[in-house]
Amino acid sequence: MKCNKCGEECKENQAFCLKCGNPIQVVPDFNLIEAELASNIGELMDEIDHEEKPGEDIDDIDIKEVQINDMELKLVDISRHSQDNGADGRTKIIGDISHMIRDEIPEEQEISGQSSDSIDRESQNDNKKPIKNSKKKIAIISAVVVLVLALAVGIFIIVAKSVERTATSYEEYYNMAAGAYEKLNTDSALENAELALSKASNNSEKLKARELIYNIHVLSGEKGQDYCDNLEGIIELGTQNAEYYSALAKYYDENEKYTNLTELIRGVDDEIILSSLEEYIVKEPSADFQSGDYTSYMAVTLTADEGYTIYYTTDSRNPSNYGEKYSEPIQITKEGESIIKAIAVNEKGVESKIVTFTYNITLSGSNAPVITPSGGAYSEYTKIKVEVPEGGKAYYTWDGTDPTEQSQEYTQEIDMKRGINILKVIVIDKYGIASDIAQQSYNLQIPRVLSLNDAVKLIEEEAGKSLEEGDSVSVSYDNTVVIDNDEYYIIYAAVSDSEGNEKSMTIYAVNTYDKSIKKAIDENGQYVIDGVEGETAEAGSN
Repeated sequence: MKCNKCGEECKENQAFCLKCGNPIQVVPDFNLIEAELASNIGELMDEIDHEEKPGEDIDDIDIKEVQINDMELKLVDISRHSQDNGADGRTKIIGDISHMIRDEIPEEQEISGQSSDSIDRESQNDNKKPIKNSKKKIAIISAVVVLVLALAVGIFIIVAKSVERTATSYEEYYNMAAGAYEKLNTDSALENAELALSKASNNSEKLKARELIYNIHVLSGEKGQDYCDNLEGIIELGTQNAEYYSALAKYYDENEKYTNLTELIRGVDDEIILSSLEEYIVKEPSADFQSGDYTSYMAVTLTADEGYTIYYTTDSRNPSNYGEKYSEPIQITKEGESIIKAIAVNEKGVESKIVTFTYNITLSGSNAPVITPSGGAYSEYTKIKVEVPEGGKAYYTWDGTDPTEQSQEYTQEIDMKRGINILKVIVIDKYGIASDIAQQSYNLQIPRVLSLNDAVKLIEEEAGKSLEEGDSVSVSYDNTVVIDNDEYYIIYAAVSDSEGNEKSMTIYAVNTYDKSIKKAIDENGQYVIDGVEGETAEAGSN
């Protein structure tokens, strides 16, 4: 069967075309009906034939055309012959009859009262068989008429339904669906609502029909794929009713269709609708640097709600498909525009909307740390300060090598070293980005307030305080060293008894700046001054 509008091949039981929605008019197969009618009449004739004597024939019977509700029904002309005449004794379908019955049969007729035509025919042909009883003809005709009427009624109902289906408009289908819905007849309501949808000529009618279908689904408890498809259809039609978004989001969540849920939420901008989806929304990640122009390199830290995982890209691609899992700050170490796109994903796999951060870097010069005071010659002890950004760390060296994270960490102001020294400093910020190296050359010459001879006299006096009777002390200068940025005269004091035997040897360190005296020891070739922490000086050096 083909649609008479678009030519689409349709099944026998389809009510409307699946391609264009045109209702399919069901037209009964009148040839089959005629054959059935002929068969039934044949059976009736067989029953009557059993009551006749062998050899009797039924004359040709002409049936009038029957008009029922402007529908023309044609019956077949049936002849039955006895086997005596060479026929097979079965009913023969000769063809359609369009003529009316030629003669009307009287309501009552005596057996002896025959028509003149019948008498004439009998007299003209003595070999003709007896004329059939009129009452039997009336019975046959009556039975045929009843059978025809019954079949006609059935045909009328089928055609009427087909005509009704073809003629029914969107409004009529919708009203029938709404009426059935009010009567809680969900099957009829759904059928007519879907027919109304197929008849809808604009989005407004489609939306109205789909909203009714949604209500029918809710009433019937339908929560399957049809329920989902209809809700998606409602949203595609541009509804602003938050109820449908909330219902579809719930369906996606309960059926673990988290990708669909993500796309649904990403497509919503209306604040009222978003508020209805709040329990399903994954909040976007945030960055410690907002989009904008900057004059130095940076590392961007992304954060999201607890339990969320962050994925990002730095090449403008979609982080949903190409994102790298975030684990540490993202370094921006090139001039020009840099773009970060990021999403947050919850434990179910629902994604946030994509957030984009754009940074335009234009360097204003070296980003080396600032050291104060600047290099030069100094005659007093001076503290050196390094500016370290919040969260960063500074490292420095005095030996001319470039500093790294393994170098001495800057934790407080640095004492300027005596003599000529070069200070190198690097800063590594909280993002792990290293600055350029800054350096300053200092020449610190602290004037001595104590001469070597004066220092020797001080040690002789100090060592003599503990001499026993008969003992003597011998003092000798060894070296001048700088330990922990202080300059010391290293002086040995040997104590001997009266016979010249050495009883003890003490090493003294005399500060050339403040005249303080400390004891020192020679520890594996290195001088260690008592009470002084920090650097040591090689013993025996000058």
